[in-house]
Amino acid sequence: MLEAIDQKERIYLVIEYDENVGYYLYVYPIDSDNAIADHLCDNLEEAFIEAEKIYHITRDKFHNKLS
Repeated sequence: MLEAIDQKERIYLVIEYDENVGYYLYVYPIDSDNAIADHLCDNLEEAFIEAEKIYHITRDKFHNKLS
C-alpha cells in the first residue's frame, strides 16, 4: 500500500492493490478515515497518472504506508 500526503489541500491518497480488479486510488481528508473519492485503475502506472492529473501529486511523493 502506498500513501502520499498533500498538506496544502489537506488530503492524503492511498494506492491499494486488489488482485481481483487492479489498483484503487483512494482520496481521504487528512482528518478522516472516510474516503471522499476512489478511482479504479488497471495498473500502478495508471494510478500514478490519475494522482498527478487530478490531484497534482507526483509519484515521488508516494511512500510505503506504515500500519
